[in-house]
Amino acid sequence: IQLAIISGKLHDSTLIRAKMLGIDETLIFIGIKDKVVKAQELLQRLQISSDQAMIWGDDLLDMQLKLANAVGFLAMPANAPFYFQLAADLVVP
Repeated sequence: IQLAIISGKLHDSTLIRAKMLGIDETLIFIGIKDKVVKAQELLQRLQISSDQAMIWGDDLLDMQLKLANAVGFLAMPANAPFYFQLAADLVVP
């Protein structure tokens, strides 16, 4: 399983956490304004289809990835807004 991070926020803590999880630095993207475009670029780079990609998210930008078919599976925490959860394939308590 290849892990990557695409975050709209520009926080050093995201980078630190990603490194702690052993995620390759070339697969860490922070401060990304258009997650759909970045996800599509990443799919091409990794030579995988959207059906082979999953996202863990909790906001509108994450939901857009699913709706744009940039990922095949969307999981969200139970504390995500209920109207975002409607697009999720899995809601995790």
